[in-house]
Amino acid sequence: MASLALKLSETADAWGRLLLPMTQSVCRVLKSTIGAEGNRSRATARKQYGKENFPSVEISPARPPHLCKTCGARIGVGHRFCSICKISVTRIELLKASEKGRSMSHTASAEMKRAENRRRNIEAQMSWKAIDQPAWLDDETFLTKIQPLLSAVRVSDIQTELCVSKGYATNIRSGKRVPHARHWQMLANLVGITSSYSA
Repeated sequence: MASLALKLSETADAWGRLLLPMTQSVCRVLKSTIGAEGNRSRATARKQYGKENFPSVEISPARPPHLCKTCGARIGVGHRFCSICKISVTRIELLKASEKGRSMSHTASAEMKRAENRRRNIEAQMSWKAIDQPAWLDDETFLTKIQPLLSAVRVSDIQTELCVSKGYATNIRSGKRVPHARHWQMLANLVGITSSYSA
C-alpha cells in the first residue's frame, strides 16, 4: 500500500494539469450562481490560498438586450422600434412633417412669392407670340419627339432653363404637365433637337 501511495504522489503534477480545465469549468458555473456575498467569499479564498492555487476565471459581462422603445420587445442591433411599432411611429412623424410643411407654405412671405411668380408668368405668356415659334415646333412634335427624351434630362437642368419650381420641372420631365408653348424651344435645345429633321 505504501508503494502505491508513493507512485500516486509522483504523478500528482500530471493529474493537476489534466484536472485544471475541469476545475475552471466548475468555477465558472459556481460564479454564475452566486451573488455579492459569494464574491466576497471568493476574494477571501484567494487571500487564504494564494492566487497561484486558486484558478482565475474571467467572465465578460452580458450586454443588455436591445428593446423596442415603445413596447419593450426584443429588436435587432441598430433599431429603435420593432416592426409593428415602427409603422405607427413613422405615421405620426409623417403627419407632423406634413403639418409643418403646410403651415410653412402658407406664411405671408410664401404667399407673396407665389403671387409674384403668377404675375411674372402671366406677363411672360402675354408677351410671347406664337408667330415667333418655329413652324416645325408644334404640339405633335413636342409630345412625340421632345417629351419622351426629357426623361434623360436632369430635373435641375429643366428647372434652371425654364426658371420654374422643382416640382413643376419634375412634372414636365415625367409628362404629367405640358408646359406653355413658350418653353418648348428651350426644352428642344435641352434634348438636342434643333429642327424637325433632327427629331
